[in-house]
Amino acid sequence: MGNGQTIYFDESGFTGNNLLSRDQPVFVYAGVAIDPDDASLLRSELLSRFSIRNGELKGKNLVRNAKGREAISWLLSQCRDIACITIANKNYALAGKFYEYIFEPVLKAQNSLFYAVGFHTYVANLLYVMVQARRKRAQNVLDNFEMLMRTQASGFLEPLFAPLGSAVGFEEPLDLILTFGLCHRETISEELQDLCEVEGVARWVLELTTTSLFWILSYWSERFRSMEVYCDKSKPLDTNRSVFDAMVGREDKIYMKLGSQPEHALTYNLAKPIELIDSQESPGIQIADVITGSVAFAFRNPEMGLSKEWLELADSMTNTSCILPDPNEIDLRRRKPFINSLILQELVDRTLKGRSLFTDMDRFIASSARAFLEFQGRDTS
Repeated sequence: MGNGQTIYFDESGFTGNNLLSRDQPVFVYAGVAIDPDDASLLRSELLSRFSIRNGELKGKNLVRNAKGREAISWLLSQCRDIACITIANKNYALAGKFYEYIFEPVLKAQNSLFYAVGFHTYVANLLYVMVQARRKRAQNVLDNFEMLMRTQASGFLEPLFAPLGSAVGFEEPLDLILTFGLCHRETISEELQDLCEVEGVARWVLELTTTSLFWILSYWSERFRSMEVYCDKSKPLDTNRSVFDAMVGREDKIYMKLGSQPEHALTYNLAKPIELIDSQESPGIQIADVITGSVAFAFRNPEMGLSKEWLELADSMTNTSCILPDPNEIDLRRRKPFINSLILQELVDRTLKGRSLFTDMDRFIASSARAFLEFQGRDTS
């Protein structure tokens, strides 16, 4: 047995590599840091307090009636200091994956330069907003990108860039994005080939469970010196066990920083390998299930009375790894989007002219910042 803080994990909205599911638009993952005996007591009190029949607690069942919804409100308030959740808008997550596998392979030699100004969130938000605006070409891009990543067959690169069409207007951001990808398709194809050689990553390349668990454990590693982790049974986690086995007994701390985001720990200490167990046998996982199920329900049904309350409670549990769109990231009246719009144009221009994407790029970014000040007359970042 281990001797770290016991943490139970579960999810809601899992659709594997299908991030364009209309029925399940949100993925929620939660961990509850609670000792086994306390989890049993908390579950028993909920059953007794709200006269709920003894059985497995499931968030999707409790949301269906008034008594169950009261129980959810009570449980969320009880768990606000011991739960941590991450939330992902799946369409936006897919747009983020687009940057990761289309732009990142080309820019990775100096990727920190672009992450520092939030270029990745600019591209992801552009794609997301165009899809939400029902731009058919943008939707086709994400449809074809998802198919590319699910098959990992480089032959799907051509359909991905097909929406570029014959008449390219470089005032259209989508044309710029597709032109960049089309011109660098050989580099992108090589990255896909490398990906295919990593079996676990390749099989679940778009799913969000493994990443969510990793980042919550990273976040909590600042609070708990060692952690003993139990997760509801999960095929992706079973496939990717080696990612977490490498953290067993690990004492060193390595950090990563992307742009303006806070530092994330890349290492943490697990007291023993994670265990994948049946939720019926674990009050702790059932509590995590109720949290994720209710938060996902609230996102899908924001007009319902308790949804606002649940989302406010959930907000106190969220960490910095939530994957949610932000329209401000493409508002050209703001400093960062203004700069990033010029970076996108510059990258395409350099690509078409066969020039280095990195030489003096830092100077270009600095001059773009000055151009923003001249354009606006003030700094609104």
